[in-house]
Amino acid sequence: MKNQNDPVTLQWKVLGFGRENASLNPYLGDDPVQCVAVGGVHSVALTSLGKIFAWGYGGFGALGHSVYHRELFPRLVEGSWNGKIRHIATSGTHIAAITESGPNEGGGLSILSKVKALPIPMAAVSCGGLFTIVLTEEGQLWNWGASSNYELGRGDKVGGWRPKPIPSLEGVRIIQIASGGYHSLALTDEGKVLSWGYGGHGQLGHSSTENQKVPVVIEALADKRVVYIACGGSSSAAITRKLYMWGNAKDSQLGVPGLPEVIMLQWSTNQKVFSTHMDTTNKGYGGFGALGHSVYHRELFPRLVEGSWNGKIRHIATSGTHTAANLQ
Repeated sequence: MKNQNDPVTLQWKVLGFGRENASLNPYLGDDPVQCVAVGGVHSVALTSLGKIFAWGYGGFGALGHSVYHRELFPRLVEGSWNGKIRHIATSGTHIAAITESGPNEGGGLSILSKVKALPIPMAAVSCGGLFTIVLTEEGQLWNWGASSNYELGRGDKVGGWRPKPIPSLEGVRIIQIASGGYHSLALTDEGKVLSWGYGGHGQLGHSSTENQKVPVVIEALADKRVVYIACGGSSSAAITRKLYMWGNAKDSQLGVPGLPEVIMLQWSTNQKVFSTHMDTTNKGYGGFGALGHSVYHRELFPRLVEGSWNGKIRHIATSGTHTAANLQ
């Protein structure tokens, strides 16, 4: 029997609902949801038993169901991997997962398949537009995929399927990773933030729109201890005791009205973070009903998402078209 305190998934404008306001997802059974991840037009949920459910647009084989059509309701991802899944990530085109036994699985050819070329245990994984990056248990970064905008951070545009470490980060201990469409951030154990890849919207935080070939410390945050990082498709964010955002501001997604389209880090906001409270705030482009405010226009300021759910929201995820939250 499901305990009333078990986590459940809360969504707005996720495929299969077609709603612009927040709604509980009743299709995940009695197994409590531990976390959610959202891609461009699909969603993934990980349950407490290590099961993965995926739904939405099935192009690119991103749902892991051996088919390419859409799924209107959450469907169990089945496969032959060993061990319990403990971490998931997704982007617009693929899904990745890490098992408790160490090696990670990758969504390729429309099924979940083991990445056999990773020789050491992984702690976390992040999916970019056309690349994947993993964090080892020892705090090192490995990645693979496309690198036409230096997404792999190796100093050249050579991509490939084989996972390799990032040479310039040898000896640097990383504790968190985040990826956007064509760029990445890494957080060190000293609270420093490094960035690399495509910088055309100022999302790298280096006071320019140039691409960055290798990971470089963001100097504007060098005197602060960052505790959390995140990437949008073409924007970035960091949390100290305050929230800093930079990058693409075309649709007011940085939460400050009247800004030019490209925002360098020195323009970052000083608003306090709301995610540690029971409230959820959204800002930016409102198309697809992605903000959960029952309207489609953009929000120039952070605005509370209201609904009829009970309990505290403990985890949120969003993509270009929709938002999901894990509710205690």
